[in-house]
Amino acid sequence: MGWREEIASALGEWIAVEGGVGRQPRWQCVGRAARSSEPGRYVVDLRGSDIGPEQLDSLRLAGPDDDGIETKGFAVSETAQNGSLLTVRVPEFTEITDPHLWMLKQPPTFLIEALRDGIAGLGEHPLATALATGTIGGLSAHAVDPPGFHPTQADAYRACLGEGVHLVWGPPGTGKTTVLKRAIGDLIAQGRRVLLVSATNIAVDNALLGVVREKRHESGDIVRVGPPHLREVAEDPSVSLPLMVQTRLTEAAARRTALEAELVAIGERARQLAAWESSLAGFDAPSYFAALKLLQTPGQDVAATQARVTEAEQRLGQAVQHLAHLGEAIGTAHGRQKAVDAAKDRWREVDDLAEEITRVQEAAGNSEADALLADDHRRALQLRLKDLEAKGAVAKWRQRDTITALQDELTDARTAATDARVAAREARATATAHIARIGARINALAETIPLTRDQISPLEADAVSLVAESEQAQHEAFALEREAVRACRDRRPLPAGP
Repeated sequence: MGWREEIASALGEWIAVEGGVGRQPRWQCVGRAARSSEPGRYVVDLRGSDIGPEQLDSLRLAGPDDDGIETKGFAVSETAQNGSLLTVRVPEFTEITDPHLWMLKQPPTFLIEALRDGIAGLGEHPLATALATGTIGGLSAHAVDPPGFHPTQADAYRACLGEGVHLVWGPPGTGKTTVLKRAIGDLIAQGRRVLLVSATNIAVDNALLGVVREKRHESGDIVRVGPPHLREVAEDPSVSLPLMVQTRLTEAAARRTALEAELVAIGERARQLAAWESSLAGFDAPSYFAALKLLQTPGQDVAATQARVTEAEQRLGQAVQHLAHLGEAIGTAHGRQKAVDAAKDRWREVDDLAEEITRVQEAAGNSEADALLADDHRRALQLRLKDLEAKGAVAKWRQRDTITALQDELTDARTAATDARVAAREARATATAHIARIGARINALAETIPLTRDQISPLEADAVSLVAESEQAQHEAFALEREAVRACRDRRPLPAGP
């Protein structure tokens, strides 16, 4: 039995102990969904549910029954939580009579099963086999020494390009990062796959930066996973994974929006066609053409034309009256907007003061951190001096210069640690007093603001809505005016009496 089979067998026994054998994912109802005012948005109340927001995954919007969720339901593309309310987004053309939110509940052992299946499906991987069997070493590559490499660097470089597991070690400054840069660049140029990992992000960036600067790679050949610490790596769209993901998400969102708009338009056209088809029920073609001929005969439809003129004039009058009311409402809204602008300026002052509190706290924290670092340096020197003084007389005599230097350095470190602690205490006291003063200013300023932050947004939204409604009313009034003019122009005179 190979190592893959042993691991897969052990994971299978683990799954059996956890009781996950044969258990399949199932759909669980999260709650009833209510349509919001925005197209494609639904709201679900999570109160009374044993499902936390961190468990929400694989969501679909469907009817109240659990049959046809995958075939008749709609996938959720976005979620946003506000307290106990969860807002989900589905395509705008979604039409469900009684919408409910469903979540695909995975069995507790599905991750272990995925790991077992993945290991069991592995092919021949020499590196994985070497690690699993504890076998290290291997043949180095036959490669020419890179320019400027000394013999040990060249040996390490060929080992990186060879087979098996190798350990490249060296003190700081011996060129390990240089070897890595050259080896990674050459492996990528050969079409090989390279995984570069380290205990710190900056170490990964330092090794990766040289490869990036050589520009021997295409976009997507190198993918920097995790938060880069070097700006040149973080801002390179051909390397930085967050920038790649952002670009792809932007493109996908644009395509999704376009498709949703097209589907909404198709649905609207389908409804229009259905309405037209319904209106054509019982259509009598001979009667239609006879009536059309009558309408096209001059002087035969005076009454209908007069009725259209009267109706158009009435609608125009109503539109003008509605426009006048909107003008009064907009005047009131402008007055409220002035109060809103003044309140926003005051709240910006409050935000600036709050940011100042944050900066003061950070400054005090930095001073305290400096004190901790100084004390840690003093403690390290003291331990080194203690170790030297604990040695025999001969060793102490040989190290007398080092001991004397450490004693002087320890004296300076103690003084620096004491000064840092005093500075930290003073900084914290100053910060506390300054924060108290700023807090009092914030409270006093907040009491003078007539509007809360929550009141400002609805007032601004009302003003914008009124302006938009007024513009729409103006367009409608102009359209009605043109319609009335056309109706008057098309009106035929009544026939003269005998």
